[in-house]
Amino acid sequence: MGFDGDQCLGIQLIEFGKKKRQILHGNPLPLTRKAILTWVGFTAEGTPCYVDSEGTVRMLNRGLGNTWTPVCDTREYCKGKSDHYWVVGIHENP
Repeated sequence: MGFDGDQCLGIQLIEFGKKKRQILHGNPLPLTRKAILTWVGFTAEGTPCYVDSEGTVRMLNRGLGNTWTPVCDTREYCKGKSDHYWVVGIHENP
């Protein structure tokens, strides 16, 4: 943890092929303030995404210059304080 709960996390996507490895993307990983990383992975279609402890789901948008775009706020769907969503997989809607 840094100052005021800020964190400095980064991600690097590497594609391994027959000839050599190629770095596809290397940028900071934005988290909601004072949140921690709870899940990181790929969608069923192969897009990188992650979830933080505040319930924000972000997906890498390659069409917008490899930016992390929030696609869902799971806290919106919680009815009580004890409700929680645990992400185990993500499917994109084509």
